[in-house]
Amino acid sequence: MVANTVTKAYYYFLHFMVGNARSQDPSGIQEESIRHAISKSQLIPSHRIEILAHEDSCDPADHGAASLRLASIRDRFTAESIPEDRVMSRLHQRECRLCTELSGKSVRLVEIFLWPAIDNLSPEKPGPRYLDYDEYSALCSMRTALLFTRQSLRPNPSPIDGEERMAYLLDHFASIGIDWQRVVGHASVADWARAGGFHWLWDDEARGAQVR
Repeated sequence: MVANTVTKAYYYFLHFMVGNARSQDPSGIQEESIRHAISKSQLIPSHRIEILAHEDSCDPADHGAASLRLASIRDRFTAESIPEDRVMSRLHQRECRLCTELSGKSVRLVEIFLWPAIDNLSPEKPGPRYLDYDEYSALCSMRTALLFTRQSLRPNPSPIDGEERMAYLLDHFASIGIDWQRVVGHASVADWARAGGFHWLWDDEARGAQVR
């Protein structure tokens, strides 16, 4: 199991001119963002890196620009001695929600994600060894919601109300399309919550229970 001491994720977004990979930010803030992303990648070699490039599907002049942006930002990372096999990169899908709802500068965009390398806790199931960013985000959201709900229920004199709130929370996270067996090592998010809701990334209780 990958040992992590940094549990924080980092997110950056960069905007571009129409039809190319030139920055639309003359202030230099975007350049600082790229440098910060590269620096964090160097300082935290266990973190995963993904670059996601978009383009404005409503503007013919921007068609194909996502590939240029992707290559440009990926090259910035590899030029700074970040191993090529560590930098995951992909183009947005045709049904990308962002690009179907917005246009213009808002979608002439590259997103950069850095997050902890978290093992798939169900290695017998097919799929990548590590959790992707969506799985990591779901885990963080679920854990935060679970901790907040339990904390808020402590002074609550009504166990029925508490049970209803917890049931709503579990139903919501069970319906978001995440394979929780991979993420938390339990058949369902409800089973994980009943077992204490621990995860080795944050909790000593879970570190001792997981095979390293």
